[in-house]
This record gives sequence, C-alpha cells and structure tokens, in this order.
Amino acid sequence: MDSTITSDIERKNPKFANLLKMLRSRTTPDTNKEDAELLLAKTEYLKQKILYESVQHLLMKDNANSELSTVQTQFQLSECLDCLHIDNPFDLKPADVTSHVVLDQMKLKEEKELLASNVENHLCDVCMHLTRLHDLPNPPESPKVLYARAIQLGGLVREEKLESLKLGKRMGELRGMQEEAYLRLHHELHGCVDILSKIINKYTFTLQCEKTKILINDSVQSFETLAAKLRSIRVALLSETYTPHRVAALRNIFTEQENELKSRQQELDSITHQLEAYRKLGGEFEAVVREYTSKQDAIAKNKWSLEQVSKSMMI
Repeated sequence: MDSTITSDIERKNPKFANLLKMLRSRTTPDTNKEDAELLLAKTEYLKQKILYESVQHLLMKDNANSELSTVQTQFQLSECLDCLHIDNPFDLKPADVTSHVVLDQMKLKEEKELLASNVENHLCDVCMHLTRLHDLPNPPESPKVLYARAIQLGGLVREEKLESLKLGKRMGELRGMQEEAYLRLHHELHGCVDILSKIINKYTFTLQCEKTKILINDSVQSFETLAAKLRSIRVALLSETYTPHRVAALRNIFTEQENELKSRQQELDSITHQLEAYRKLGGEFEAVVREYTSKQDAIAKNKWSLEQVSKSMMI
C-alpha cells in the first residue's frame, strides 16, 4: 500500500514525494541517546511551526483569493437550470444552460486542484526550510527554549484555528443570506416575467403600431438631419470655392467676355450690313449685265441686218 501511495504521489507532485522521503529518513530511530532529547524537542518545534505557517498561509489565501464570485455564478446557473420549464417565455432549453454549468464546474475543479497544489508546494517549502535545523551541528537554541517556543506556537495555532472557525461560520451565514436573497430575487424575476408576458400578449398590435410610428419618426428625423447636413456641406463647399478674390476674378472674366461678345456682335452687324450692300450691288450688277447682254444682242442683230443689206446692194 505504501509503495502505491508513494508512486501516486511521485506522479502527481514530485516535490512533495521528495519531502516525504526526506521526512521518512529523518524519522529513523537514532542510536545516539545523548541527542534523543534534542531531536524530540526539534521535532515538536518543527511540527508546531509547520502547523502555524500552514494555518497562516491558508488564511491569507482565503482572504486574497475568495471564490465567492464563482460560487455565486454556480448558484445562479443551477437555479436557472432548475427553474427552466418547457413553456418558459424565453424559449430556453435546459441543454442551453447545461453546457455553461459543466464548463463552470470544470473550471471550479481546476481552480481547486490548483489551490491544493499551491498549498502542497507551500507546505513543502516550509518543511524543507525548517528541517534544515536537523543538519546544524550546533543548534542555536537549547531544548528547553525549543519546547517553550513549541508551546507558544501551539497556542498561536489554536487561536488561528478558532479565528478560522469563526470566519468560516460567518461566511456560512453570509452564504445563507445570499441564497435567501437569490431565492427572493428569483421569485420576483419570475413574477415580472409572467407580467411582462401577459402585457406583451395583450398589447402586441398596439405596441407594434407604436413601434412603427417611432421608427417612422426616427427615419424622418434622420432624413431631416441628413438634408441639413447636406445643406451645410453645400454652403461650406460654396464658401470654400467662391472666395472674395475668386468672385472678383470671375466678375472680371465675365465683364471681359461680355465686352468681347459685344464687340464681336458689332463686327457681325457691320459684316451683315456690308453683305446687304454687296447683295444690293450684286442685283444692280446683274441688271447692268442683262441690259448689256440685250444691247449686245441688238447690236449683233443690227450688224447682221446691215451685212445682209450690203450684200443685197452689191448684187
């Protein structure tokens, strides 16, 4: 049995196994009768010192790393799991909460194992440090002094144990008060849920209409806000684009273009008048040409007539 326990301890915590081996070697009977009294005194002192340091360490760990929040979470989840029904108003299933409960239980188990490992390591360190007194060739204190200190440490250990019991009792009372408060809160919350379910079932259409109106009003306000923002952006862009210098320059350019347009319009009017004059001259020139052509034809005819007359006279 001892070998099985030792192998298990060596596998789980090698440091603690080494300490057990060392303590086992320290507890072997000593053949030297002269040092028996000193060995007994040192052993008693070490035992009381280890107890005192262990109780102090556990009290400090309880005050520093309280698991009250984890216990509250466990209580709340378990209560929620017990109170879930098939026709619950939130359409929850026990399987939806069970996974979280299992995870929290696993986490709580890991934290407890880690706390136990830390306590074991602390006890190992205390024992390793205090057992070095056995290796001192000349102990600094006599057996009587060691006995006196052991008795004093035993009294301190008893006081610390009583304080620890009081603290545990107080924590138990507080835990009971918290459980009662949680139960009251649980019943009140379920009552509120029932009332809210009835209100929602009764005023569904009214609430939907009100919700639609609120959404429409919010949309209108959003559009108005967006329009105002766009107007402000337009004004900002116009103010950034049309500065006084740019406006003056644009006015000068507009004036120059207007003057140039007027001058070109005047030139176009003069050209139009010239074209009209040219058209009139063209009409007069065409009339002169027609008259000249008719005169030429008449001259040609007269010339031909004279030639015929002259030919007839020569015959």
